[in-house]
Order: sequence, then structure tokens, then C-alpha cells
Amino acid sequence: MIKLFSVFSLIFILSCKQDSNPPNNVIQKARMRELMWDLLRADAFITGFGGKGDTAYNQLKESVLVYRQVFAIHKTNKEQFKKSLDWYQRHPQVMRVILDTLQQRQRKIMEERSKPTSKFPPDSIKAQ
Repeated sequence: MIKLFSVFSLIFILSCKQDSNPPNNVIQKARMRELMWDLLRADAFITGFGGKGDTAYNQLKESVLVYRQVFAIHKTNKEQFKKSLDWYQRHPQVMRVILDTLQQRQRKIMEERSKPTSKFPPDSIKAQ
């Protein structure tokens, strides 16, 4: 997930042209944000959980399958995503909003996970 986010961030930094509304043939901001979020989650799954210790595991092959599933869920494909990502790369102010939103979402999740859990349940032996 960090690798994919880093790639998106690098693309953002290297971008230069600025416009605010994507054309109709580009995935719109809200859909793009959700698509990128799911791609980041898919990447985290593939790198973090997929095939640990399995010598027959092919990470590239698994990545292609998982990314295709994400694209299908979002009713798009790799080509449309690449075309849209190219547009967002050329419009860094728009891309910044999307990336900032993704970063805030991740930060909120991490904060929730780091909160202490509730106290232990009462001891069943003492309760009798």
C-alpha cells in the first residue's frame, strides 16, 4: 500500500498543468478517489498477506487478478484508469485533493486501530 501511495505521490509531485474539472472521458474525482483507495488496499493485501512462504506464489500474476477485480467492482478497466490517471497527473491541484483525502482516511483508520481496546471481560471463575 505504501509503495502504491508513494507512486501516486511521486506522480503528483512531477505533475505541472492545472485545471479543476476532469472531462467526461476521465473518471470523475469521487469515483477516482474510491478507485485509488481500493487499489491501495489491494496492493497492501498482495504485498502483506498474499503467498507468504509459498514458493509457487506469483505476486505479479496475483496482482493482475486482484486489480482486475477492483476495476470490475468500479465498472472500469486498466486503460480507462491509466487515461484518467494521466489527466490527474497533469492537474496536480486536483490530484492533491484526492491524495490528501486518501491520506486522511488512512490516518483515521490508523488512529482507530491504535486506540486502546476495552477492558478485559470479568474473570469467569470469580463471577460464579
